[in-house]
Amino acid sequence: MTRGKFITFEGPEGCGKSTQAKLLYQSILNRGMQAILTREPGGLPEGEAIRTILKSPEYHLTNLAQMYLFSASRNMFVKRLVKPNLENGVHVLADRFTDSTRAYQGWGGGGDLERIDNLIAESTEGISPDLTIMIDIDPVEGLAKEVEDSSFSRLGIEYHKRVRTGYLEIAKQNPERCLVIPYKPGEIEGTHLYILEQVKDRLHL
Repeated sequence: MTRGKFITFEGPEGCGKSTQAKLLYQSILNRGMQAILTREPGGLPEGEAIRTILKSPEYHLTNLAQMYLFSASRNMFVKRLVKPNLENGVHVLADRFTDSTRAYQGWGGGGDLERIDNLIAESTEGISPDLTIMIDIDPVEGLAKEVEDSSFSRLGIEYHKRVRTGYLEIAKQNPERCLVIPYKPGEIEGTHLYILEQVKDRLHL
């Protein structure tokens, strides 16, 4: 059986990645292939509970606490959702994955990047995306668009500028895996069609 492909969507607040993930998921289904659309943290009851703690403004977690909670959720996510589906030939599309931890807790929060990479290696057990689609947006524009009031959207513009810088650096270091797409207002369908063509070309789907 052919292994499924693992595609992740990344980007700063308000970049539209969730919308693009849904559109690609539907296009893959329409072409007769098996796929699941999930999110991280989340995807499982335990992950959704951890997500609530991480994103709720009523909690005030340290950057290190965030790192460990993301890792705990991610390990269950990989073992119980991502790996089994990939092994059964199902394509997995995830709204956020390990690059979010590098960008937010690493670049944004000042966490040690080597320590974060070690946590990621341990929690993912060798699973890495086949393709990461990063939608780039200016943090001022992104935060103005963001409708969800979360612990992360409240962290301030300088934090989110560092997050954006982190994403772009990650993409620069991983050009074969990462596809950076500028956010274009009013171009949802055009962006989707471009992503779809890139997925066909890069992953031969």
